[in-house]
Amino acid sequence: MPSFSRNSRAHALIIGFSAALLGTVSHAEDTRLQMTAYSNVVGGQEILSGDYKAALTKLDGRSSAYDSDAASIALNRCVALTMAAQWGAAEAACNVAVHYAQIAKTTHLNAGVQETRLQDETIAIAYSDRAVLKWLTGDTAAATQDLEHAKKLAHGDNNDLVAQNVTALSAHSTLAEVRSAEQR
Repeated sequence: MPSFSRNSRAHALIIGFSAALLGTVSHAEDTRLQMTAYSNVVGGQEILSGDYKAALTKLDGRSSAYDSDAASIALNRCVALTMAAQWGAAEAACNVAVHYAQIAKTTHLNAGVQETRLQDETIAIAYSDRAVLKWLTGDTAAATQDLEHAKKLAHGDNNDLVAQNVTALSAHSTLAEVRSAEQR
């Protein structure tokens, strides 16, 4: 049964890939890779309940670069496809999530410090999630590069997320979890 914990920004729910899916035995909890899905965006609740098929059904046909939630929707699609082990589609979705997060920042060039920081965090989460996918599919160099980008942009809790994934990569983790955040 999933368990919930609270922090000041979001509810966290951890959902692990089964050992059978990845063909390994679980490592210690502190060496698990973590992906972030937005609980208050399309498909978020389904991802958190582990129903990736239902999440993907809700996400199908959603999100264009002109949608105000495009980056968040793309990120949820990236997480759902990764957790469903649909590697090719997940790679495309994670690339779109990074791209849309970057577009959102460039369209708000005159944003204040707080807004710029939130946009940086959104990009950091997208890079971190894509790094997890890259690691799980065996592209160590790309995973490391994405985490380097994420480190430069992450703040607060997301800084901890990136540090967690750096630790997991150095421990050669093959187990991934999903944490939730609320899209702001």
